[in-house]
Amino acid sequence: MKLNLGCGKNIQKGWINVDAVKIDGVDIVCDLNKFPWPFDDDSVDTILMDNILEHLDDVVKVMEEVYRILKVNGNAEIIVPYYKSKNAYKDPTHKHFFTEETMNYFTCWHPCSFYSTARFRIITCEKYHVGGFPLWHLKKYLGIILKVPFLATSLRWVLEKVVNEENKK
Repeated sequence: MKLNLGCGKNIQKGWINVDAVKIDGVDIVCDLNKFPWPFDDDSVDTILMDNILEHLDDVVKVMEEVYRILKVNGNAEIIVPYYKSKNAYKDPTHKHFFTEETMNYFTCWHPCSFYSTARFRIITCEKYHVGGFPLWHLKKYLGIILKVPFLATSLRWVLEKVVNEENKK
């Protein structure tokens, strides 16, 4: 199962598209600020969260829910505005800002990881420059991401769910 969480109009074929608003292409209407989400534990292979995490109320609870529904070794791709970019600040609905180190909080080696049981291995953390609509289309249709770290407007992580003795229940 592949979930496109907070999809808006970015509908992905072959995925279950989830959003808070019922528009064309949305398969499941769900408020991602309300827990638990309507998915079974360990039931999802891949999650895409493309420019949604910054809009949600509680990043820690969201990441714990992502952890709950992902299968072991399942992946979550998370894309957010980079905190150094004006895109992070210009949208009044953004509630959180992200650096390259934000997701480290959910690794087993982070000094404050005891505040959450969600554990991920960071496969990728990259800064890239979206640069407007045409480049985003390059990513969407051709899989190309323009990597220009000094002009970064976005961060993209790929996280893998891991289980260790600490967070087994």
